[in-house]
Amino acid sequence: MIAGEAALTSKACSPTQGSTIRPGKFFVLLGSLLVLLVGAAFLEGGQFSDAGFCALLTGVLLVAVVSVCRRHNNLGRGLALTIPTVVLNWIGYATGRLEVFLAHDILIIFFFVFVAYHVFRAVLDDRHVTLDTIGGAACVYLLVGLAWTYVYGTILLVDGGSIRFATPTAVNGVSPFGSSNFAETAYFSFVTMTTLGYGDVTPTSPPARTAAYLQAVFGQFYLAVLVARLVSLHIVQMTRDQK
Repeated sequence: MIAGEAALTSKACSPTQGSTIRPGKFFVLLGSLLVLLVGAAFLEGGQFSDAGFCALLTGVLLVAVVSVCRRHNNLGRGLALTIPTVVLNWIGYATGRLEVFLAHDILIIFFFVFVAYHVFRAVLDDRHVTLDTIGGAACVYLLVGLAWTYVYGTILLVDGGSIRFATPTAVNGVSPFGSSNFAETAYFSFVTMTTLGYGDVTPTSPPARTAAYLQAVFGQFYLAVLVARLVSLHIVQMTRDQK
């Protein structure tokens, strides 16, 4: 009787029970996201730099699909977003056409939201607070920041003066981020989400301002929910260990 109850308790408390992502995969995705963010800071202008950024972004999209879309139906949906996004990304940099970049930005926003949703759901399904849980939570934060990066890029493609940068970077032709580059737009996105508010980048149009305050609200709400979840899991785990 006691052995049976122990087995049931062990099964219920298994950290991978109900999760669609195997342990350790979060850190592969987290590493690829950090490589993209850091590597993009050293890629400025020029044909080789554009190709390098496209390669980095392609790698991140593929890693995200492999790491997150473990089930067959999720893999199909992930590839349905990944393949056209990658193709449009390379075509956009090759042709510089505005409509291609607009379609690319919309698709990649949906892709990052799709991946963030599945990672966040897997984090919530975890019943133990582990390093993998923390890594998944960090991935969600970075994925949402990247999604908003392309939201601002879309706004800049429609209206190049909607966001004013203190030191604008010269961009040859059209890019997925309008009159700016990835590093500038990502900087504005994460500074907004953390509510640092340096003031060197200013949204000037109503759509840009709306996107900025919605991101700031999300950033604070996400951290509050995340901390509450991790603390509650830790308390439950300690209570079970004591019993």
